[in-house]
Amino acid sequence: ALLTRIALCREQGIPTVPRTATLRVAAIQSDQLMHQISLPPTISGFDMQTFDTLSAAAKKYILRMHLPNLEYEQLSETLEAPVPEDGKLSTLAAAPLHLPVVKAGRVDAIVMWFDYDLWEGHSLSTGPHADCLWKQNVQCVSLEGGTQMAQPGDTLELNMVICCNDSTSLHRWLVFETITLRPADPAAEAAVAKVNVAAPDALGGRIWHFDMMLDVARNDLYERAIRAAVTPGAVVLDIGTGSGLLALMAVRHGASHVYAVEANAEVAEKARGVIAANGCADRITVIAAKSDDIGVGEGRELPQLVDVVVTETMGTDLLSELMYPILDDARRRLLKPGGRMVPSSGRVIGQLLETHSDWMTLGYPTPAQPGDADLAPLNRLMPPFWSTLPLSKLQYTALCDPLPLAAFDFTRPLDPDGVFHELSVPIHTAGRAHVLALWWDAVLWLGEEPVRIETGPDSRYARTEDAHWMTMVQVLDPDGVAVAAGDRLPLQVFNDNHVTYAQI
Repeated sequence: ALLTRIALCREQGIPTVPRTATLRVAAIQSDQLMHQISLPPTISGFDMQTFDTLSAAAKKYILRMHLPNLEYEQLSETLEAPVPEDGKLSTLAAAPLHLPVVKAGRVDAIVMWFDYDLWEGHSLSTGPHADCLWKQNVQCVSLEGGTQMAQPGDTLELNMVICCNDSTSLHRWLVFETITLRPADPAAEAAVAKVNVAAPDALGGRIWHFDMMLDVARNDLYERAIRAAVTPGAVVLDIGTGSGLLALMAVRHGASHVYAVEANAEVAEKARGVIAANGCADRITVIAAKSDDIGVGEGRELPQLVDVVVTETMGTDLLSELMYPILDDARRRLLKPGGRMVPSSGRVIGQLLETHSDWMTLGYPTPAQPGDADLAPLNRLMPPFWSTLPLSKLQYTALCDPLPLAAFDFTRPLDPDGVFHELSVPIHTAGRAHVLALWWDAVLWLGEEPVRIETGPDSRYARTEDAHWMTMVQVLDPDGVAVAAGDRLPLQVFNDNHVTYAQI
C-alpha cells in the first residue's frame, strides 16, 4: 500500500517520504520452519498422513516472522531489487529475479523485506538486522523434480505475482508463484516449486495448527491427563478435535466411544480420514458443529451424557479462544454430574518488566531533547492493547516475581462478570515499569500425580518464532512508571472470560 501511494503522489509531482524502496530477497534452509508447517507420517504413534494434506495449501501464505528468532542458514546472496521509478510493483514483477546460491543446502524458504530511502542521508531497513517491530516475509518452498539440494553456483529463478484482496484495494503483497532451482550444470534437471495462490485452505492460514500438533511436550501431557481421566468404558466428548489426535488418545486408553466435535466442516472431514486410517471409525464419531449447538437425547448428536470432556482450546491468552464459556456450557448440558474435565483449571500469570527495546514501548515517550516534538498526549487516545511475541525477542529487566493475575476453576459455574480486582505488586528491582508480560498455566488433571502445562519464560514458547502459544506483552506506560525495590505497585486486572487487560 505504501509503494502504491508513493506512485500516486509521483504522478502528481508530490515529493514523498520515503522517496524510494528496494526489495531484498534471500533463500534459507530452516529445520525449525519445516517442523512448523508440515507433519511427519505419525504423531504420538498415530497415522497423520491424511491431515498433512492441509499443509500444502497453507504453504501459499506469506508468513510474517522475526528472522532473528528463527534458526536458519542463508544459502544465497541477498539480492537487491530496486522498485522501479514508476513505483509500481507490477513493473518489478514483469521479469524473473535471479538469486545466486553460495552455500549447499535444502531450499526451505524465500525471505524478503524492503529497505527505504527516506531522504538524503536517511534510510530505514525492515530487515532482520534492524532492532524494530518489523517482521520479515517468509515464503515456504517445496521443490519437486530434478536436484532438490542447492549447490554453490546454482541459481534460483523467482517469478513474482502481485496479490490483492480485490481490485479496489490498495493493499498488495508479493508471492513467488514459480521458484526454479537451476543447477550450474546445464545438463542437470531443474527442480520447480509452484504455488497455487487461489488454492482453498481449510485452515484459513492458521499454520500454527501444525506447530501445535508437533508440540511433543503438549501431546505427552495431554496423553498423561487423558490416561488418568478416562476409565475403561468411559464415553468422552472431545471439543475442537482438529486432527482427532486427542480423541484417538482417549480410545487408546479405554474409552468405549468418543464424540469428536469440530466446527470447521473441512477439517472435520480430514479428521474422519485420520480416524479411519487408525482403525477407530467404529469408536469415534466426528460431529461437524460447535459444541454449544449440539444436544443430548434421541435424534440429537449425543445419545447420552458423557463421562469426560476434553478440549485444547487455549489461546496465547488462556481464554482468548473462549475456552471457559465452551467448558461451562459442556459441563452444564453435556457432562454427567461429577464427570471429569481436561483441563480442570487454569491461571493467567504476569510479570512487570522494564523494556530495553525501544520499539516495544509502542507509544510516544516524553521528548528526550528540548525542541523535540511532544506526541505523548496522543497516548491518551490509545486503548489498552498487547502484542504477542517470543519473550526472547524482548530485551528486558524483570521488576517483580511472576504472580497470578486471575484463576479459573472450569469445574465450577462461570462468573459472567469475569475477574476484576486490584493487586499490590511487590517490586524487587528498581526501574521503570513499561509493560506487563502475560502467560498462563493449566491443570490438565488434578489427582495424585497432577498434570500441568505452562507457557512461561522457561518454556519453548518463549523462544520459538510463530509458536502456537507465545507470550503476551501489554504496554502499561510508554514512559514507564518509576519504581524502587521494596515498593508495592497497585495493578488493576480485568478478564471478561475472554481476554486479560491490566492497568497501573
